Amino acid sequence: MAEPERKIVLKLKCYTSSPRQRAAAYKFILDESDRSLKHECEFYELVAVRQGDGDFHYNGKVMPVVRNEVYLIPPHVPHFYSGYTHLSMLHFIFMPEVLEPYLERFEQERSFLRLSSPPEKGNALIVSDDLMLELDRMNICICREAIDKSEGWLLRQEFQTLQALSLICSGSKLKSRKEQQLGPGLYAAILYIENNYASPIPLQKLARCANMSVPGFCRMFKKSCNTSPIRYLLEYRIAMAKQLLISTRLTLTDVAEKTGFRDTNYFIKQFGTIAGISPMKFRNQEHGLLHYPDHTPETMPEVGSRIFVN
Repeated sequence: MAEPERKIVLKLKCYTSSPRQRAAAYKFILDESDRSLKHECEFYELVAVRQGDGDFHYNGKVMPVVRNEVYLIPPHVPHFYSGYTHLSMLHFIFMPEVLEPYLERFEQERSFLRLSSPPEKGNALIVSDDLMLELDRMNICICREAIDKSEGWLLRQEFQTLQALSLICSGSKLKSRKEQQLGPGLYAAILYIENNYASPIPLQKLARCANMSVPGFCRMFKKSCNTSPIRYLLEYRIAMAKQLLISTRLTLTDVAEKTGFRDTNYFIKQFGTIAGISPMKFRNQEHGLLHYPDHTPETMPEVGSRIFVN
């Protein structure tokens, strides 16, 4: 007779350094050799997936893990991960009492209701690379509060946790998990586009990545992605150009070159066609508070490696 499954309930005190703590944060990493046990928690888990692969098991449902995905796991919902080779996530955890005074206010927002609903198999809530970096910074700040324990640290931890929740609610968008469902051939071609968009990419190369003939590849790509490979590449380059325009002071010529356009005038024309606005007008729009790090173009960190193009 099979042994009954042992119920694992995690307590907040396992992650805190003070019995008075009602919130905490940490970075959670799983490698292929690690085992993820089915468990539930007495607290909320606000999760942001930085990178990785595998499947997320949530209350009996299974869905592929998606980079930059966010979800809120309520207390006492069984969950675990499987099939991963590497998984890196940000966790913000907090007791129900932290959220309770603001719950009615949060529930008035459609984005919170979407975040707190069970994750969907076909879609995922996605945050931008910039927002993921901000969440990473906030995660570190919450951790430091527990180390420094300066006056008011418990209150600041709870406030920063709620701030992270608010940012995710306002900054997340529902996106398709299509890239996880394309199959190895098309996925390899899309991955090649995303890793080599700054260089010339002939259609024949993409077809070879997918191990298909050019006509077969084009038909399959159109059927799966609802656009042509060339159009996907063009839109991806424009998406990356947008990131550079709002996060750097590079000239239009440099932006064009870094996103695969060898002719600045052609870049400006294609940007206007796809974005409906010129690059300079786009750059001068209100994009919120921006931080320009002291990087030269050569030492500048890589702009988000995955942009979702609809």
